[in-house]
Amino acid sequence: GGGGGRRGGGGGRLFGALDKEAKVDEQEKLSALDDFIFDRVVPFVESAYAIGSDKIRAQTDAVQKVFKAQRDFMTYVVRCRRPRDADVTMLLGETSEALMEVEECSDNACDERLHLTMVAGGMAAMAWVSVPSNPIAYISDMINSTPVYGDKILRETRDLQEEGQAEQHAAFVTLFKDMLRGLSDYVKKYHARGLAWNMEGGDLAETLKEDLANEDANTTTYSPENSVTNRST
Repeated sequence: GGGGGRRGGGGGRLFGALDKEAKVDEQEKLSALDDFIFDRVVPFVESAYAIGSDKIRAQTDAVQKVFKAQRDFMTYVVRCRRPRDADVTMLLGETSEALMEVEECSDNACDERLHLTMVAGGMAAMAWVSVPSNPIAYISDMINSTPVYGDKILRETRDLQEEGQAEQHAAFVTLFKDMLRGLSDYVKKYHARGLAWNMEGGDLAETLKEDLANEDANTTTYSPENSVTNRST
């Protein structure tokens, strides 16, 4: 629909901007991440599915899991002050597992080995959240690792006879690069010196407890394998 979703129109930025600045910035970190996922991740995912390979589809499912996990993680970054390193590692468990899944999808014996290797290498950029002082340089290194595979993909697929196939592979390479550049832009704007927690935020343990209570209140279906609510505290 129209732009009615934004409250208060453009004037909201002007009035009360000083006292609300910190709050707005924290929410912006999340909304900018959502914009990035919508603008850069979704097009890549669509291009990957369009190739029609089961192996690429499986890896792309894992790529989506990584972004979902990182988005969930970021909801704590914007609400909490920096916790202990051990707690950060615990919170990043889901991201780490999904990244391992992306990596495990690589298969040197299959036709799509270059696609799978390029994505596995580039997706390592998502570990930027653990890089203490200069995550941009780290992401750049990962981006620089992709052209060697991307160029080979273009060379090996440009003569495909079936209509539109060469273009599909070219889009896959281009959109993957665009996605990583979009990640770099996001991190540069909001986390240039490392993960920016909310200095005025709450305690992580308290926030997790509140989220668990809210989850309990809102839960309508129960599935033991992914429920943490049934553990005794």
